[in-house]
Amino acid sequence: MYRLLFSVIFLAGLLPVSAYAGWTEEVRLTNRLFEIYPQVVARGDTVHVAWQQIAGTKHVSYLRSTDGGNIWSELRNLEDTATHYGVRQDLWLTPDYVFVGWQDVTRQDLIVNIGYTYSADGANWQPPGYVFPDGIRLYELGTAAFKDSIYAVYHSREHDSTGANPLLFLYSSDMGATWSDEVTVGHVRSYTNFLHMAHCRNSLYIVWAAGMPPLGGIREVMAVVSHDGGHSWSDVIQLSSPNTAVAQLTCVACDEESGNFAVGWMDAGDWHHYPGDLYVRITTDGGYTWMPESHASYNRWVFRSSINIKGDSLWAVWEDRDTAYGQGNYEICFSQSTDLGTSWSPYERLTFNPERSVAPGIAYDGGKLHVVWYNDNPPPEGGRDIYYKRFEPETGIDSDLDRNFPDRITLLAYPNPFNSSVTINYSTLKGGEIGIYDIQGKLIMKFNLEGGENGKINWDAMDASGERVSSGIYFAKVRMARGSKAVKLIYLK
Repeated sequence: MYRLLFSVIFLAGLLPVSAYAGWTEEVRLTNRLFEIYPQVVARGDTVHVAWQQIAGTKHVSYLRSTDGGNIWSELRNLEDTATHYGVRQDLWLTPDYVFVGWQDVTRQDLIVNIGYTYSADGANWQPPGYVFPDGIRLYELGTAAFKDSIYAVYHSREHDSTGANPLLFLYSSDMGATWSDEVTVGHVRSYTNFLHMAHCRNSLYIVWAAGMPPLGGIREVMAVVSHDGGHSWSDVIQLSSPNTAVAQLTCVACDEESGNFAVGWMDAGDWHHYPGDLYVRITTDGGYTWMPESHASYNRWVFRSSINIKGDSLWAVWEDRDTAYGQGNYEICFSQSTDLGTSWSPYERLTFNPERSVAPGIAYDGGKLHVVWYNDNPPPEGGRDIYYKRFEPETGIDSDLDRNFPDRITLLAYPNPFNSSVTINYSTLKGGEIGIYDIQGKLIMKFNLEGGENGKINWDAMDASGERVSSGIYFAKVRMARGSKAVKLIYLK
């Protein structure tokens, strides 16, 4: 008989925790009043921020700090502002340079193109490059870069022979001097929602949310993966669990060192509550297999989010639309996982703005977390500007979180592996539920928990319809108000 003991500590509360020690005061980075959708990347003490300015002449703008976020450079516009304007930027940090790609429009004739530039240090930038001399018809764009290669994928406005709009991929292996032919990597019968391109170690990923057959109009999160630099692509992989609720607002994160790659999105899930919660799926083997869905929040007010990953640790920030903040007011919240998304800390409120705090981005390096977002400035000033705060390494994230964990949950699963049934003993001060999931993340059985110290459930390897499941790996996940923990179960017939 095998015996395996799992113990985890986490908080299950009703309201977000006020700011933990270690977070700096927020800093206002811009004063132009028309700034939205910031992104941030960091290495060592150098922090790069790019965003979109939405005044009459739209710009992709940039600034940096070389001392860990204390002093910031003057901002600059990256596209050729005399003849072009840019929107929907992508900001990436490669081992050799910082890269920005964007959807470019010429001011005189409104020709849409793919624009990009890069810099070794963030101080001196290459002149902007453009992919299509005669322009292109696209709905949405994703760009990325690594070493001497630039990658792009766009959702074409033109139908192909299938009657759907293709997702078209192309690349340059000489920093934009020449470009490959376009390759179709997927089809969409409706608008895409947050199309992303990413390079992570030896793999390329394209991630988006859209309605696809046989799902009809229900939007789900999809991905394709290439292991040969974009020469060939996998079949489309559906990452979000199929249900009648919309999955959308995707975000991605890569740890180039380990190759771990994460995809996040907002999903109304079983509750059909809009906005929804933050879900995450991770691959540790280049996209060949994916871990089950990780439920990173349970407050049902998550909207646009951003994630970062390093080894087994993940960090997430999102725009939280809880009505408790006041009518029409949104705040930025934060959570972390130290076990590849198996469990998440209680979420923490980072902003206390009388107006809206929107569209955060997060970066991690060297023990520091860097968070950016934009605020609706309060009256009488008004407008929108970019703000920043960081988590200092001196305090330590884990130690601060541990002090706020009053509910201890113990799981005891035995025998494990099992060949007929498995008993799970649990001890928790509060109630919740345990779901049994297969390796694909599909919920196959659910048990409700009552608070107590000697709770017990028994799973007899049957699914919810009374059918015995096949041999393999399953996960028992404890789900409570604002956190989760999963344990692996091995069923051997």
